[in-house]
Amino acid sequence: MPLRIAPEDRKLAVGFAAVLAFALLLAAFVVQADRGSGGLPSSYSAGNDGTKAAFLLLGQMGYSPSRWTENPRKLADVTANATLILAEPAPAEERDIAAVREFLRRGGRVVATGMSFARFVPEQRIRPGMPHFQWKAYRPQEPSDLTRGIDAIKLAPKFYFDWQKAEAPFREGEESPVTRFPYGAGEVIWWSTSEPMSNLGIREKDNAQLLLNSVGDAGRGPVLWDEYFHQGGRTVVGAVMAGPLRWGILQAALIGAIVCLTYSRRFGPVRASVAGPRLAPWSTWKRWLRCTRRQERRRLQWRSYGNTSAKRSSAGTPLEQMRTPANWPRRSLTIRREKIWPGPYSSSAGSKAP
Repeated sequence: MPLRIAPEDRKLAVGFAAVLAFALLLAAFVVQADRGSGGLPSSYSAGNDGTKAAFLLLGQMGYSPSRWTENPRKLADVTANATLILAEPAPAEERDIAAVREFLRRGGRVVATGMSFARFVPEQRIRPGMPHFQWKAYRPQEPSDLTRGIDAIKLAPKFYFDWQKAEAPFREGEESPVTRFPYGAGEVIWWSTSEPMSNLGIREKDNAQLLLNSVGDAGRGPVLWDEYFHQGGRTVVGAVMAGPLRWGILQAALIGAIVCLTYSRRFGPVRASVAGPRLAPWSTWKRWLRCTRRQERRRLQWRSYGNTSAKRSSAGTPLEQMRTPANWPRRSLTIRREKIWPGPYSSSAGSKAP
């Protein structure tokens, strides 16, 4: 059965298709141009702030990394020689922090970035300083497994470490953006920012080599890239609005608004009312008017006949019989009716019958 569309609906459909096509093109352009500023360094993100390139690089170098989305308390089942990468974690519960500490005490290695990791190791003091908005190069200070094959790293630190109280493999003046210290049987390698492993920063200088040196040898143990703290540290609304899904929501809202305007009371199609009329039909009123006019004509005929017969002198006429006392109740009834519903020639109307 062919679909029949009214001309006005056809124009509306064409306009809606044009708006939808424009919204799709705009969403595709914005998503491609989105550089991911302000996003979390997630291994799922391909934006500039994401770390998907670093995650794929570890796989190409033979590390076989895996994303860790389970509760940190399940780290107790992981071997002690594993490496856990915490890129700017956002812990929500103290039990999760305690689980990571227990993993370190058993001999695990943690490669952490960002100031939020300070909640895991509160005994390690950081030194605030002037943050750099431009990327700056930092050179190795001494030969070690962290500086192997590195001429310089490039990043924009948010804070610094005290190089006099902890190992500082890279330093420029008094600024030390990377540190390493033992924790129980394990060790922690802490970067002040995740920019060296981001999709934008891993191409700078020897940042990729810094990541490989921090993780260690490929045969040391499994590499776990944490995504649990990224999910727990953000609300659903924040996660949705930070990704390309926000443009899909915008398109859905636009479609919903157009549908509401199409089927609203003002712009929607005209439909018959479901409820029937509460007033009497016109035929009933016409019947009532005919009855009223018929009664009026009869009353006028009786009056005309009475005025003509009053001149007669015979006492046995029907008019005289009607004026007998036996017929007075009917006559009084007629008078009461005239008072209730006066005719056009009644005495109450101020006129006389012809």
